Amino acid sequence: MKYRARASLWVAAVIALVLVLGLGWRLRSDSHEADSSPGAEGVDARTADPFAGSPPTSTAKLDLARAPRATIRGTIHDPDGRPIADAQVCARASDDALRGLDDRRHRCVHSGPDGRYQIEGLFPVETRVHASAATFIPGRWERQVSIGLRRVQLKLRAGETTEHVDIELEPGGVLLRGVIKDIAGGEVEGAQVAVEAGWLNRRGGGTAVGLSDERGGFELWVAPGDAFVHAFADGYAEGLVEASAPNELVELFLTPESVMVGKVVLASSGEPVADVTVDAGFKRGAEQAARTDSEGRFRIKQLQPGTYKPWAESDQLYGRAVEQVHLGLGETSDEVVIRVHPAHRVDGRVVVAGSDAPCSLGSVTLTSDAGERRQASTDEDGHVALRGLLAGAYEVSVRCRGYVSEPEYPTLVVGEDERAAVVWEVREGLSIRGEVVDERGEPVEAVAVSAAPILDPEGARQQTTRGNGRSQADGQFELAGLLPGRYEVRVPGWRARPGPLDPITVELEPGADVNDLRIVMPAVGGIRGRIVDGSGTPVAGAQLSASLIGGSSNAASRSNDAGEFEFSELRPGPTRVVAQDGDLGGVAMRKPGTGDDDLQGEVVEVIAEEVVELVLTVESRDGRITGVVRDEGGGPVADAFIDVQRMSESAGANPVAARSRILWSWGSQPVLTDQDGRFELDGLPKGKFIVRANRKGGGDAIVEDVAVGSHIELVITPTGELAGTVELADGSAPETFSIAVRDRAAGLFLHDSYFRTEGAWRLREVPAGRYEITATAGSGTASLEPALELGEGEVREDIDLHLSSRLSLRGRLVDLETREPVAGLEVHVYGNGRYAFRPSAGERLHVSDSDGRFEIKNAPAGRVTLAVWSHGPRNGPGKYHGLRRAMTLDPEPAAQDLGEIEVVAHRLERNQDAGDIGFGINRWDPSADPEGFEATVAAVRPGGPADGSGLAPGDVIEKVDGHSVLGVDGGRFSSLTTVPAGTELSLELRGGDSVVIVAGPPLR
Repeated sequence: MKYRARASLWVAAVIALVLVLGLGWRLRSDSHEADSSPGAEGVDARTADPFAGSPPTSTAKLDLARAPRATIRGTIHDPDGRPIADAQVCARASDDALRGLDDRRHRCVHSGPDGRYQIEGLFPVETRVHASAATFIPGRWERQVSIGLRRVQLKLRAGETTEHVDIELEPGGVLLRGVIKDIAGGEVEGAQVAVEAGWLNRRGGGTAVGLSDERGGFELWVAPGDAFVHAFADGYAEGLVEASAPNELVELFLTPESVMVGKVVLASSGEPVADVTVDAGFKRGAEQAARTDSEGRFRIKQLQPGTYKPWAESDQLYGRAVEQVHLGLGETSDEVVIRVHPAHRVDGRVVVAGSDAPCSLGSVTLTSDAGERRQASTDEDGHVALRGLLAGAYEVSVRCRGYVSEPEYPTLVVGEDERAAVVWEVREGLSIRGEVVDERGEPVEAVAVSAAPILDPEGARQQTTRGNGRSQADGQFELAGLLPGRYEVRVPGWRARPGPLDPITVELEPGADVNDLRIVMPAVGGIRGRIVDGSGTPVAGAQLSASLIGGSSNAASRSNDAGEFEFSELRPGPTRVVAQDGDLGGVAMRKPGTGDDDLQGEVVEVIAEEVVELVLTVESRDGRITGVVRDEGGGPVADAFIDVQRMSESAGANPVAARSRILWSWGSQPVLTDQDGRFELDGLPKGKFIVRANRKGGGDAIVEDVAVGSHIELVITPTGELAGTVELADGSAPETFSIAVRDRAAGLFLHDSYFRTEGAWRLREVPAGRYEITATAGSGTASLEPALELGEGEVREDIDLHLSSRLSLRGRLVDLETREPVAGLEVHVYGNGRYAFRPSAGERLHVSDSDGRFEIKNAPAGRVTLAVWSHGPRNGPGKYHGLRRAMTLDPEPAAQDLGEIEVVAHRLERNQDAGDIGFGINRWDPSADPEGFEATVAAVRPGGPADGSGLAPGDVIEKVDGHSVLGVDGGRFSSLTTVPAGTELSLELRGGDSVVIVAGPPLR
């Protein structure tokens, strides 16, 4: 079985398409218009407040299953207004709004000769509408809210027809071809295929949709460049793969669906509950949901094999499954019972103060005292609905694009205040407006522009605002919703067209906008290349990066089937192009005859307004690994997924990193064992590999240091269980809590949350290992000491954890060199794997003040990580490196002083590249004591700045320029050694020796 390119399932959650089903019936309906012209007031100017005398078309508390369906009509046209016939037009409703009523398919029609179309039977909720046609780039319906801000969801009304849902398609589409197969290699007919532009592809925001033919093939016109291809078919889980259009033949393999079945009952009586939404609760995949029937039963289909934690909610009910559900390939679960408890619904509206105008691009987040968060986005009319909320007090956070939120909103007490609706206000702020042009003065479209506040140390804890926008076709941009103050305006240019090297400082005076800012984009060049192996064979699907030497600009691309790639917008200068194999752990593809400690890739001189050619040669990929997977009794395992990653052979490499990566590399294009448990992995480069066999419902085996040409045996041994109780200091049980277990040597982290289980918890399918176990609740934390050893198939049910009260911490940030206080940095504390405190929205005590002092409330006891960072510009708090420091906090006293914490200022100027120090240290071993870091020299590069200095592999560096880099101070080793060329570094070694190294120029 050939190893194929694969894409992570958790990516599917981040870039999941907006697709829809609209099975329904045709109705006579009223109509209204969806104005997509700049400055339109909204989809329907007649909309009334659904919380005060709601009209029948309001979706505030609409029974969607029984509500009359909606219809949309419009025209598909080109930029000159000419109609486009036979365009595919598709609609997909919001998953959040449908809550399990949708099968996640698109509802599609074709436009007529006059470009007009009509789609009927749509749910009356927020819906996205896309169109595609031969030779055109797919487009979508959108409405401009302000300069650079657009709504892409259209609010539909029950029983109504929305007119003029028009979409303009730009020419320049390319044909993408592919085939949809099952994991056995058979073609899948009738799969719905949806293609959208990739993250780095700025051409077109639309989605092209089609069906696979009797041979599984499909052809769709898409935007050129990176693309994500999704496929949906009955009986299969959703599939996803990355592709490069047009010259790549896509192969997308679908996995037979796993199914979760169960029942929702009232916790008080055991009676079944109908019409409740049940979400599968997958942590790293596209969420799937279903509605319960009249007997309270649910069936969630098209799931990937994996681990789920389902939950159920309605307006007045909420509950979670007691334990996680583990689903194997094509498996249907045993009945999962979810007990639901009384809950509440909060309806609200976000409006602009003084005008009652709705915030159509906003969100409301409610956070309970226990740290539970619920979020909802505003619709076209500013409405939000949060369902299934438990009674209690909630902190409120409100956001609205282009407006200023209040520094703090009143606490919302759910269960006591049953108002029909809550109104939250945002304020109009100041704006920075201007234009983005090239050196000839021509407008430049789709350039991201940002504004970051320059903080005054005396007001470090005051409310600040940031602006983000994008230039339009005429180059105009707007950064709205800003408070008075000084800002740095820049074009971030991360993996996009690079902007000016230096930011522009803008002063916003109270009551006065800036309307005439002009950003001149420097000229750019390009690279057109081809990647081949040592035999000249093209390498498809390689991930390529282009980084300017001596600068911060970078870009990304992907090779097609012919090995071709292109970078179109690069800053001129010497640029290194490197290829990585994302399917093999993201390690660099090596040039023939080189190793992992050698510089990889090629350097090419990028010339303004020119395209230079490049051929990148990497080592051949003709290696093969074969093997067999067996169970503990020696029998074959026929349903095991096989994953492989290349292990770095760098002198400083740590195998734990490879173990951790392969454990979290979910979603690769599936390689499965056959009926005899056998597998074959082809297309591998030379090197050593880590191979994992796992049944995604539980149980795995890993073999490391596997050479190409090897035949291996992997034995999936029995998994065990961990279980116990969590108690508060008074012996009662917390209402909600979470359990985290970590095997540092194996790179394994498991986590689950529990709700009203009387303190009981259980984790199944746990491999043998040595586990740190931590419990976290709103009222405290607990850790098991020492770590627990779990044997193969062992069940431990005696793990009782007693929560310690949370702590109040204070401290002071100072500059490592000057000892002066540092203001404006955020200080956070992590427990074992998650945030362990919640900063107050109004006080902002976790931000260091003008004297460098900070305070953290509700911090956990035990082993924690203190993290310090800044989002500010480099002439403010951003001049300092971030910091991560491991520490152990005693449970007493309740208030503790951390003393002075030293932070390191950047030793590089803005846009300056780091010099070469000529040596590397061993990568940190995650299985080691996090407070026992040692900077051990792994390799000294011959001919480099450290060669001949006396520094040798195995030396332990204790100090850099007189500052300790051992133990908890190890995190600043990189900060202190990231220096410009010509900088002298003094290194003190264990044993008393010291060496001096002068950093050389950046490596070319």
